[in-house]
Amino acid sequence: MKVLLPSLRNLNVDMVGFGNDGQRFYNLLSGCPLIEELEMKDIACDITVHDDTAADYKALDFVSLVEAEVLHLRGEEVEGEDELEMT
Repeated sequence: MKVLLPSLRNLNVDMVGFGNDGQRFYNLLSGCPLIEELEMKDIACDITVHDDTAADYKALDFVSLVEAEVLHLRGEEVEGEDELEMT
């Protein structure tokens, strides 16, 4: 499932699990082309970039991004946290 938030300027994400599919994480970021401020805290996500997905991540272009803060990015689900369903 794609995320399309073309007018979103500020995004704060706190204590979210994207599961072991890095595609969900990519879909969220790629669906916010005009993002200016991004804050992500306590994120559980496998964002391993493989050869077949590396070009997609490199193509993310945040020309409007002014400020980004990413704290506590984990590579696995954390027990007891809600998972963001984007299927």
